[in-house]
Amino acid sequence: RNMGNPLIGPAISSHPNYNYSLNNTQKKSFTKFCQTLFPITPIGVNKDASKIDYLFVAAERYRRCLLSNQIYDEKIASAVMGFEALLLTGDEKAELNYRLKLRSTKLASLANYDSTEMFEILGEAYKFRSTFVHGGISSDKDIKNFKISGKHVTMERFSYFLVNLLRKFVIIFALGKIEKKSFIKLIDQSFIRDEANSEILRMLKAIDFRLFNHGPFNITHGA
Repeated sequence: RNMGNPLIGPAISSHPNYNYSLNNTQKKSFTKFCQTLFPITPIGVNKDASKIDYLFVAAERYRRCLLSNQIYDEKIASAVMGFEALLLTGDEKAELNYRLKLRSTKLASLANYDSTEMFEILGEAYKFRSTFVHGGISSDKDIKNFKISGKHVTMERFSYFLVNLLRKFVIIFALGKIEKKSFIKLIDQSFIRDEANSEILRMLKAIDFRLFNHGPFNITHGA
């Protein structure tokens, strides 16, 4: 049976981007994953419009990333919009790119990602997002010459990295039952207050990271 995206519920689209075969051990893990996340993640708009909030928007962007008919530019733009839903507020109007890069990098670094690489990755991703939402797409030359940390990275690998990171962020917010503005404030304070940094780490450790499937994915090396 097509169970759809674990962060949304039953399948909305008949065109998932990834197909998997599960052995008996994996079935048990997947069942636990669904039992843990389904009760606390957003449901469809057609069922309860009152559930539309930042977490629903981010999870919906993640779902869109999984559609097989998306070009890489659209997939990357969707992932970045998911990060924006989680880590930017509606009343912020200036330096959105910089705020998003800082906050996303900080949260990812506390989940053991390389902060220098993350800052570059998110900056490049935001460029794709800006180009796409203004009607442009990457040229063959752009794709051929695309590099992170001085090394060529394919669009498939780059988009997978971003989509996987968005999945992890949605899990953090969902399982942590986080109030968005308070958490953003905590992230901002963590740059100058050790206490805020420690509080975020405690929060992350309290979340079942086994739901992440694997550790940090280094974009310029093997998975």
